Parts: sequence; structure tokens; C-alpha cells
Amino acid sequence: MKTRVAFLAFVAVFSLFILNVDAFCNRSRPKIDLTPYGAFPYCEYKGIGLRPGSVIYTKDCMRCECFRTGLSCCGQGLKAGVIAGPPGLKAVSVNCKIQWVPDEVGTAGLSEKEPSSEIPSVLVG
Repeated sequence: MKTRVAFLAFVAVFSLFILNVDAFCNRSRPKIDLTPYGAFPYCEYKGIGLRPGSVIYTKDCMRCECFRTGLSCCGQGLKAGVIAGPPGLKAVSVNCKIQWVPDEVGTAGLSEKEPSSEIPSVLVG
């Protein structure tokens, strides 16, 4: 019993240090393109049409994937949801990944690289 409790405590503490977390997600229904050749589903993110199977990573730290059933967008890093860290440390976002810094340290040296436009930074599919 003690071994099991110790293992669960280790897992709980270790999970605090995971740097890339996907937790907060939202979904939207697919759009349908009606053509003389049939109906074809697609997804739309901020005016960009995506085919099923496409994945995009946005500059606001979202990972969006288009399925035949719709679009799923999940936050990454600080956008993933509630983050609880070790005492005396705070979470800051660096390139959509969580970095832990002491509470008294500023974030001036940890500037995030910004993609050059509002269009998603990576498009696969």
C-alpha cells in the first residue's frame, strides 16, 4: 500500500514539470462544399479553409486539426488550461511552451518569437 501511495505521489509531482500540455479544447462542426461531384466536408479557422487531415499551429498557441466530423482546437502551454506549479515558481510562455521561473524574476529575457502574420505558422495536409 505504501509503495502504491509513493508511486502516485511521484506521478503527481512529476506531472507538474511537463512542459507541453494539451488540455483545453473546443470543437466546431464541419462546413460542406456542395459541388456537382458530391458534398465535401472541410473546416474553417479564421477564414482559412482546411481539408480533413490538416493540422495547424497558431501564433496564439493553439493546435487545430480538421477531421471529417469538424475542427478541434486545443491550447498548448499556458493556453492548455489551469497550470499549477511548484511553490516559488511561476509559469511563463516561451514559444507556446511552459517555462518555470522564480516568482521574483521578470520575464524580459524570455520574449516569445512571434510568427510574422496572423496566418498559422505551420500547415500540414
